[in-house]
Amino acid sequence: QKKAVEAMGMSVPKRKKSKRGKATSERDLPRGIWKTSSGKFQSMITWSGKDRYVGSFDTPEQTSSALISMKKDLYNAELSTLGADEVTALFRTSQKKAVEAVGGFIQVKKRAKASSERDLPTGVSKTSSGKFHARLKWGDNQHYIGTFDSSEQASAAYVLIRKERDNVELSVLGGNEVNAAFDAAQKKAVEAMGMSVPKRKKSKRGKATSERDLPRGIWKTSSGKFQSMITWSGKDRYVGSFDTPEQTSSALISMKKDLYNAELSTLGADEVTALFRTSQKKAVEAVGGFIQVKKRAKASSERDLPTGVSK
Repeated sequence: QKKAVEAMGMSVPKRKKSKRGKATSERDLPRGIWKTSSGKFQSMITWSGKDRYVGSFDTPEQTSSALISMKKDLYNAELSTLGADEVTALFRTSQKKAVEAVGGFIQVKKRAKASSERDLPTGVSKTSSGKFHARLKWGDNQHYIGTFDSSEQASAAYVLIRKERDNVELSVLGGNEVNAAFDAAQKKAVEAMGMSVPKRKKSKRGKATSERDLPRGIWKTSSGKFQSMITWSGKDRYVGSFDTPEQTSSALISMKKDLYNAELSTLGADEVTALFRTSQKKAVEAVGGFIQVKKRAKASSERDLPTGVSK
């Protein structure tokens, strides 16, 4: 105001004193600024969905200047590309610059240890025993990752599994396949922290190998083995036989990744079959399964003759 008015050759008008008293009453201060019992001025800014403390200052002018500076810094930030920790780091950098520029200070509240729920990394919580749990949303559900000695271990496991999740197309998998993919990522992350994978509580309904509990496309045979089927190129196709449902599910997931992006329209029937068998062999052998070959009659039936040949 002073700069603009004096540029016009005028003098800055004197403000009328408020009949209510000093202009530092709560009612006369700019929005987001208040006076403390110690005579200092503090401020708050609403950003990224939260009310955030800015700093403490000697005058309302300093306080207002810091607020304006932070708004310029922060209100154009692309928050959609940032994680929660990155948002916090961006705010604190702007806060420090703005407050120090006007000679204010940031009042640090006395807190308990940084292991309170509010201070823990994303996906980590502290148990009553002093250990740390990690959880992550995988598909439509929250999944328990494990229990760790420190919040750093729990957070590292969370980050590892989140990277695995971001590399898997969960939308193309069935519910049980999503769970199998999580189990594989969990094992990798937990063991990387030097821990063992937590055992799941057994279902009250009995063994999880009943037909009802098995993933879609998997069944248990009378011999105790597990077999699977995949629907591809308009047909239900046998995948293989395995010792456990986990091996079976892993082979199915591997084959879906291989086959579901294939350009079938450019292939002939024999090429489609060859592509399937190559993927089948790779997926089944990778988990230690085997392909059960059915005993057939002589290959002279119409069904067994090569494409384009009849007897």
